[in-house]
Amino acid sequence: MYISFEELFTKKAIIIGVLAVTLAKIPSYGQEKFREGYVITLQQDTLRGLIDYKTASKSAIKCRFKNSQESKVVTYAPDEIAGYRFTPGKYYVSKQVKIDEQDKTVFLEYLIDGIADIFFCRDGNDDHYYIMKEDNQLVPLTIESVEINRDGRNYMKHKEYYKGTLRYIFSDAPALSNKIETTSLSHADLIDIAEEYHNQVCDEYKCITYSRQKTPIQIRVGMLGGSSISRISFKNVEYLQDQMEASFSNSTNVTFGAFVQFKDPFLSEYISFQTEAWYGNSSYTTDELALSYSYFKIPAMVRYTSINRKVRPILALGPVATFLIDLETKRFNSDETRSWLDGSTLMGVEGVIGLNYVLNKRNSIFLEARYNVNFGAHQNQNKFLLPSTTRGYVILQDNFNTKISFLNVVTGFSF
Repeated sequence: MYISFEELFTKKAIIIGVLAVTLAKIPSYGQEKFREGYVITLQQDTLRGLIDYKTASKSAIKCRFKNSQESKVVTYAPDEIAGYRFTPGKYYVSKQVKIDEQDKTVFLEYLIDGIADIFFCRDGNDDHYYIMKEDNQLVPLTIESVEINRDGRNYMKHKEYYKGTLRYIFSDAPALSNKIETTSLSHADLIDIAEEYHNQVCDEYKCITYSRQKTPIQIRVGMLGGSSISRISFKNVEYLQDQMEASFSNSTNVTFGAFVQFKDPFLSEYISFQTEAWYGNSSYTTDELALSYSYFKIPAMVRYTSINRKVRPILALGPVATFLIDLETKRFNSDETRSWLDGSTLMGVEGVIGLNYVLNKRNSIFLEARYNVNFGAHQNQNKFLLPSTTRGYVILQDNFNTKISFLNVVTGFSF
């Protein structure tokens, strides 16, 4: 089947354009990210369902909850519930704090529960940390940046008041004095020193580090199949330049493969790494040559998938390696058939746009449009035997560049 490059480009643009418009018309995908969790009411009752996973600043001021995917969303303010938690994951509690000299009731992220508790809140672009012991009094951990002028130059000086607060709070664990001096105002450092403090002063129970409770890496496997339109071209050919640099017809074929996908929900619910193995074959012709080959193609892509609703957009990008096998070239005006480029590897890049339909927690089906382009530099030592006016036939050697592009429409099933 012959398809011109202009038709190929048009088909690619139409497919990607239609999918892009479809994705743009799906509302709220970047705004709603519901995960399993529960709400704690003021009466200490537990309501289990789904909670919207928001940024740190938005998580501090509201909790959007619904009983199921189809249920209506209920929004809770910090003074309407005692807290909420993702299972497993972050834990927020309602507390009154002073921010910018104003009393506010917010949801504080509970980082560690021990003899000394650590909390976190983001107000706009400003991060706030708090520590609390048995007296249930929240004490802010602060750092102040002051601009000073010295010798006509302005400098920023950081006054680390939080270190004095930690020395006072941890005064019954003097061995921590040196560690306090190297502790930064961050999740990791504060959790680490609070945990060490707890272990030094308490042997009755272990502290709980909520922010470290992570889910295991999720692994998905699946099958792929689809239709492929490909084009091949050669550049910088010294011998047989007219034949090899002529315009080859495009190739249409069926291809199939399998994939394995890895995702760490603790790092991101949307980003995964996916590697695939494809097998297919292609054939091209010019007025003088027929060229065919089989290939194995291995993409390794970073993949973005929305996590809400049944239909979820997909975007992916990454490198791809294409291994050519059983490549043959035949000249129409002779019986000569040559195998060349066997074992050659082309490297390129692949982009994906598509839609994923979730069947259940483990299974889904998807439809994707893919485009990849591959490049290779080759040395052909057994190319063709050409007639010579003086010595009959000679074996020619050549160095040249190869480009193969693929446009695929792919469907698949994950399990």
